[in-house]
Amino acid sequence: MTFRRLTLLKLIFIALFLSVAGLSDAPAATIKEGAYVLLKKQGESYVQKGSYAKAHAVYLKAQELELSPPNKWWVDFRVADTQWRSQAGTNNPDRSKLEQARGELQKMIRDQVRTEQQDRLWVEIQESLGDSWWFPRNSRNWSAAWAHYQKALDWWGGAADIDLARTRYLNLIWNAATPPNREPYFYYGYYGNYISVTFLENALKIATTKTDRIHSHYLIAMAFRHQGNLYQQQRVPESFEAVIEAGKSNEWYDDALYYYAEWLSGSGEVIILDNGQQRREQNYKKALKYYRRILNDFKKGETRHYDNAKNNVNNITKATLNLNASSFFLPDSLIRVNLNWRNIDKVHLSLYKINLAKDVDYKNKDRVHNWLNRVNLLKNKKIKSWHENLENKKEYYPGSKVLELDQKLPLGAYLLEATGGGKKAREII
Repeated sequence: MTFRRLTLLKLIFIALFLSVAGLSDAPAATIKEGAYVLLKKQGESYVQKGSYAKAHAVYLKAQELELSPPNKWWVDFRVADTQWRSQAGTNNPDRSKLEQARGELQKMIRDQVRTEQQDRLWVEIQESLGDSWWFPRNSRNWSAAWAHYQKALDWWGGAADIDLARTRYLNLIWNAATPPNREPYFYYGYYGNYISVTFLENALKIATTKTDRIHSHYLIAMAFRHQGNLYQQQRVPESFEAVIEAGKSNEWYDDALYYYAEWLSGSGEVIILDNGQQRREQNYKKALKYYRRILNDFKKGETRHYDNAKNNVNNITKATLNLNASSFFLPDSLIRVNLNWRNIDKVHLSLYKINLAKDVDYKNKDRVHNWLNRVNLLKNKKIKSWHENLENKKEYYPGSKVLELDQKLPLGAYLLEATGGGKKAREII
């Protein structure tokens, strides 16, 4: 049975019911309003399920009815709203229907500039417009979306129905933070969609469930790690740790572990000095703790952060050694070379006189970039060798120092080799 026939049968049923009930004096208007009630119920059911194309078809039928102004405005809103939503979830590159619907929504609130004009329909349209800029695949426009989301959040923040306002306020925050149809690599802030911390803190204040509180903490931590001054960034640890302490069962657990560790080893913690001044310092030991927790609590494939966490553990714990002479030197001048290391306590250095025309083996052309490693030092004269004890600032912390040769070198080419911690580095002087 087609949709049109079903609708006709419903209208006949309503007419009979109203006639029996003694309402036949104005049957046409009442029947149409009754049909609207049925259509709206069906349409909203489809909206709740995300079946926007079906909801659009239902509201197009309702648009044919003669309705009171409030009901007509709602139908017009839903026709435009479901039109763009049914298009946004597809990969169709033609955005004309979406843009047409957005234009219709903008017309509906164009003249509602005074606070007393901004009713429930107004805020629904604001949210729909925000979603229309933020939800469509391959065309996310955060700045345009936020202009509407902010107005909707402010409206719900002052609404009289506290329970409904709480639900709608939080849903707006969650959708703005994490849109549907997102890519697997998406994370909060990937598109620059950082919500003002004031709104995130409001979400934390009004949240009544554990899940909503955890979600709020996670968004606050993610926002502060990229935004705010040093004082505000002091809140990053407490917010991330609130998510982590909630345990693996919450969906932001692995993200919190990874991004907290990344922040600790990247930007670093905010350190308050004795004189009250603040500075940043990486905490690799603490970062390593959280990277390892990802590897302990998840198997490969259970979290998108597994491989990166494993690589970062290796990068923090492995020994590294590097030499760098930043320039050429005049004969008999003071020679300075930069030594960089990690996870090494002692290094042995040797300086050789070499002949660039004879001592470099260029037979293996595939490894030209490693030509210094192919200099045969056994046939070259060692000028000097010595040891350097390396002072490590903190565990896993990279170290560096400038080496000054205690003798001047005549014209020529020299090779400085450093070995330690199972690593070797060379540099030409």
